[in-house]
Amino acid sequence: MLQAIQEIANELGDESISYDEDELLRHSYSEWSTSNSENRPVAVVYPKDTDDVVKIAKICSNYKVPMIPFGAGSSVEGHISAPCSGLSIDFANMDKVVEFHPDEKYGYCCTASRELGYNLTSLFVGAEGTLGLITEITLKLAVVPDATSVAVVTFPSVADAATAASKIIRTGIPLAAMEIMDEVQMQVINKNGGTSGKMWEEQPTLFFKFSGTEQAIKDHIHRVQSIAKQWKGGEFQFARTEKDKIVLWSARKEALWAMLAQRRPGTEIWSTDCAVPTSRLAEIIDISKQESGKLGLFSTVLGHVGDGNFHQAVMYNPKDPEETAAVKKCVYDMLDRALEMEGTSSGEHGIGLGKKLVIKSRKDI
Repeated sequence: MLQAIQEIANELGDESISYDEDELLRHSYSEWSTSNSENRPVAVVYPKDTDDVVKIAKICSNYKVPMIPFGAGSSVEGHISAPCSGLSIDFANMDKVVEFHPDEKYGYCCTASRELGYNLTSLFVGAEGTLGLITEITLKLAVVPDATSVAVVTFPSVADAATAASKIIRTGIPLAAMEIMDEVQMQVINKNGGTSGKMWEEQPTLFFKFSGTEQAIKDHIHRVQSIAKQWKGGEFQFARTEKDKIVLWSARKEALWAMLAQRRPGTEIWSTDCAVPTSRLAEIIDISKQESGKLGLFSTVLGHVGDGNFHQAVMYNPKDPEETAAVKKCVYDMLDRALEMEGTSSGEHGIGLGKKLVIKSRKDI
């Protein structure tokens, strides 16, 4: 393995390789990952372009060295773990915009839809790095909306909040985003000092982002407000300034960091997700909340209900076998429940190492 690393250093330059212990840890361990390994990569390499990646792949393949691609390091299912050691390939230096064509009439463009041949893009991306390394992506441009707004509303229970969210989705009201955070998560935000001086009601809360024309936004807000009231929603808080938008949405953005700040020494966060048809969303959130509450541990529900998926996070002591087994059963029961409801065991986290056994034993394909 060291011979392979040396050959890569000869090809790319010594400055492209790092053996720093802190870097090796950062590239293989995450505070929010469910599947950390005690092993570390031998080194981290920083390619500058596709040619560098090709050289790395050829040498590693020749020496049978495991390759672990590293992007932002935000994985929660052990995608960056190095159980067999190997080489971490950090794409931080490959962040350049290669081409930019806001007008389709000029330069490279692609069709809006595709109906010819195998969908290799989805296959390759869905393989999560097991088929190869992605070195360049083409993104679709979106028009910046004329106006945006943010609103939040509280509910007496997670079941009420989730039911309202499900109803809103099924009415077809255009939303830029809709998020849910339970009362435990709101308590954590407040314990962490709130957001920009704002303290929150410690109740299950829905967060909304609206975009479009001013008139369309007013109409959408009115319709959402009407549905929320049917399910015991409280008074809406609206953003009236750009600062208000940031403050109101920041609670959702800071949720993970607030949880990590409250984590006791020696504990880990088991965070997982699933997705179900919107008609079953409220049901699975309510049941999962009740089941995790029986553990007697810190547990919380939050997520992107606008996309039909949600997250469950539980703090536990990984060195306590009984506690770990209880949390694992709770998580796997939730994933089984999602499959029974014709959903999927991963809404956005992917599979990684964390859900490998779920796929193998539950046949979630």
